[in-house]
Amino acid sequence: MPSCSCWEDLRLHTVTIGEDYSIRLPRWVCELLDLRPGDEVRFISRGGSTELVKAGGIGSLRGILKGCDLSDYREE
Repeated sequence: MPSCSCWEDLRLHTVTIGEDYSIRLPRWVCELLDLRPGDEVRFISRGGSTELVKAGGIGSLRGILKGCDLSDYREE
């Protein structure tokens, strides 16, 4: 693996899809995302890959646009 800081946090784990299309998340994923039974997750697909994120309320979006240039976002 290349010696680049972008690979330091990379973890890989393979799971098998069940007959009913269910998957069982590895414990380390649940701990990393602080998931508990009954929590909801979202699958975000882009560029041929899919990311699993913990679903949160509106408060979880706070700061998501920090540093973005929104000067021409709205019409006059």
